[in-house]
Amino acid sequence: MVLERKTWADLDGSIKDGRFESQKQKMLRCGLPLKVYLVEGDHVTCGWSPNRGAPGGQVAYAADLRTRLDELACLSGFHVVLTHNHHKTIVILSAPPAQTCDIHPQR
Repeated sequence: MVLERKTWADLDGSIKDGRFESQKQKMLRCGLPLKVYLVEGDHVTCGWSPNRGAPGGQVAYAADLRTRLDELACLSGFHVVLTHNHHKTIVILSAPPAQTCDIHPQR
């Protein structure tokens, strides 16, 4: 398994500066069958600022980030995991390997 972990604010920043695409390509080329993109926090408010100038404000911002994650899952085959905070992330990542593998579909 290869995993990328971000907050919503970092996801936004990585999309803007090109890290998102670069990291995605590296993960696709790594050769490991299970690729997980984990995002922590509240997607509605985390990282949003009123001076973004986006039409629709906060809702448009959240929808844009969710769309990028949907594309990552549907078009690139990543497993996208959303957690409320780093405590929930620890619970997920500390699960026994058999339970962690349950997020991978049977082939």
